[in-house]
Amino acid sequence: MGNSLIIDILKNDFVFFKSLNVEIFYLISFSEVGRNKKDFNYSNPKSYKSCHDYFENILINQFKDVQEILGSSNHYITTSFVNNCFNKNNTILDFCGPASLPKPNKDIYHYSSRIHSYMKDRKIFDFDYNNDIKATLESIDWLLSHKYIDTTYHPASYKPYEDFFKILPINSL
Repeated sequence: MGNSLIIDILKNDFVFFKSLNVEIFYLISFSEVGRNKKDFNYSNPKSYKSCHDYFENILINQFKDVQEILGSSNHYITTSFVNNCFNKNNTILDFCGPASLPKPNKDIYHYSSRIHSYMKDRKIFDFDYNNDIKATLESIDWLLSHKYIDTTYHPASYKPYEDFFKILPINSL
């Protein structure tokens, strides 16, 4: 599910959840930016030269939306396999074992080369695509070098998820 869809579902269902009058713990784990066309409405690309900086801003704004919806509800907001640029919460990737390659200098927020093609075909995006693609490829190599990540860019085991859930504050409720 893309981030915008996660936010839309949360907006639509949050009032219902609150009406249940039971304690609910919300776990939001954002995915890559750009999996929904609506993601691009979160920030103006004109002031960015890198799609990665643009995507980072989008993710921060999506986080703010979720924070506003959830308010003081019990929650944990993070990312799955991209950098968490909005708080100090662990990501699922943090539990995927050590990487055999050093982390690249540039944080990226989407692993697909198709997103670069999509943006390049539209004239509103004036990014340095050569450097952006280079950073993406370096990050893909780094991601795949994690012990539990397979070629689908996801864990090849339940262990990372099991370890991730052990750290959630839900156990203290």
